[in-house]
Amino acid sequence: MAEKSQKNKSIIIGACVAVVVVIAIILAIVLINKNQGINDSYFVSDGTKYVLTMDMDQSDPEGDPHTPIKTHAVYFYKGNEITGLKNYLEYENHDQAKSAYEYAKENEGDSYKEILVDGKYVVLVADESLYENTTAEDVKQQIEFIESLKNFQFDDSDTEIIDEEVVVEEPTEEIVEEEVIVEE
Repeated sequence: MAEKSQKNKSIIIGACVAVVVVIAIILAIVLINKNQGINDSYFVSDGTKYVLTMDMDQSDPEGDPHTPIKTHAVYFYKGNEITGLKNYLEYENHDQAKSAYEYAKENEGDSYKEILVDGKYVVLVADESLYENTTAEDVKQQIEFIESLKNFQFDDSDTEIIDEEVVVEEPTEEIVEEEVIVEE
């Protein structure tokens, strides 16, 4: 009997340890996913938001250190009503985003409802007055138009137009006189 009781205690202890391990793994997964923040999959239009992503020009070697690599304008909507607008400024890493956040807070703090840092993003939360008279359909059409322009390839090379005179040459024919003999 004592042996059976000892066996039951071992099973109960083993089950408790297994439950604790499973809970620890679930908590670790949740915390890891929470700390990763926003990723590229967030910046996709769906049934709750329209997203416009624009690559920023990084070609100026002496450019502003607070220029992001990309901007993502995210319009939240319900039905045909815009319910919110957030601009996500994407940087290479959290340190650059933190520096840009400090700069934006100091220089543009009054222009936005709120300015936040989320990983490598500075989030500019727009005031309602910026979108209160805009419909979701308006935003959708504007984004489609801008996307079509982005897909249209412009030739940035300098094009020189040369004024040329077009000369059309008449075909030359040799006229050969032939003697026609008519027999009577």
